[in-house]
Order: sequence, then C-alpha cells, then structure tokens
Amino acid sequence: MAVNPRRLALALSLALLSGSGLLAAPRITAIRPDLGVIFMPNLDPDKETPNLVTYVLGCGAVIPLEKEPLSFEPAVDIYTNYYELDALGRGIPTTVEERSAFVIGLIIDAPLVYSWILDEEKKWSLSCGGGPAFDIRVGFLAADEGKEDLGSINAYFWKSLRFFQPTTFVRCEYRLTERVGFGFAIRAYWPIFNLWAGEGLPFFDQSLFCGSLGVNYKL
Repeated sequence: MAVNPRRLALALSLALLSGSGLLAAPRITAIRPDLGVIFMPNLDPDKETPNLVTYVLGCGAVIPLEKEPLSFEPAVDIYTNYYELDALGRGIPTTVEERSAFVIGLIIDAPLVYSWILDEEKKWSLSCGGGPAFDIRVGFLAADEGKEDLGSINAYFWKSLRFFQPTTFVRCEYRLTERVGFGFAIRAYWPIFNLWAGEGLPFFDQSLFCGSLGVNYKL
C-alpha cells in the first residue's frame, strides 16, 4: 500500500506533540523569537545554480520537563527562495533570472534541550539539543516559463521523505534582565534522505545550516 508523505508528516507531527504533552496545555515558561541566515549547499558536481543562502525568521517556546535542566523547545521558522527544476528532475534553489517557482519553507523543530549555567552569577548559559524536524516546502508559480515544472518541483520536496531532516544545535546565551536574555545559536538539519534517495550525491547535499540571533523572553 502506498504511503502518502503529507499524511505521514502530519501523523508524525501530531505524535510528537502528543508525546511531549504539547496538546495537553503544557507550561510554557518562555518564548524565543529569532532571526538568522540559512545555508543549503548544492553539492552536485555539475551544478549550474548557486548554494541557497537566505534569511530565516522564527519563534519557539520553552517547556521545562520534570528532569531539569532538560526542556522541550518546539519552534517554527520560515524562509523563502526561488527554485527551478534541473536536468536530473531535482527541485533546487536558483537565481531570480532562472526561477520557476517561489518557494515558502516552513521548518518545524521538536528538540529536547539540555542547558548548563556557566558562571556563579547565572548570567551565561550553554545549551545543546536535538530531535526530529520537518522542512515543509510549497512552491508557487514565479514565471510563466515554469508552469510545466511547478508540479514536479513540489513533488520532489516530498519524494523520498525529503521533508524529514533531524536537527542538532548549540546555543550560547546571556541573561540581560530577570526576564530577558540574548543569544546566538548554530543549527544543523541533516539530510538523511540521501541515504536512500539514490541520486549518487554526497550525504551533505541539501543539508541546512543556520546561524541565528535570538531573544529569550520569560513569561
């Protein structure tokens, strides 16, 4: 029986939310708005398009777990870019001149996070974490020449579970006041679909790397 990847993504998301208690009125103690830059390498040796570099805007929540200093920190980030269909039938980032689709990407993270206090005054902290993440992309027609390619570009985003990219990150933060902190985070989203996609490209092709500045606001 064929598996619908969109339904699978929805089912996995709901399972994660249910397992974390997010659907049962959790205790959210802080929110984390952030702004950053995403880099996606195109490692095709015959590539004719550049690597993806674009801005990302997002916000997350902090939900402490019983075993502190562990926390669950779901987050959503949004980014945009132009895409085209290459000679191999791959939907890849491109320049405005070669665009076929305007793509909106929604990254949904569900990491568990462990944090350390680094100084006696409890001003500095270091956190690291990881967990499942979903890169949900939807393309819209950007040029009349791309009408025939738009469907194939959107289908490519779901093919071989390309939307599922587990994440790891590290974050350093400084507490400005009792309620406000400021920090820098580096995140990586791993393209495990390259293990079975069969395109013959390096594992890190289409991985996502993000550096962002964020605010931790305690509620």
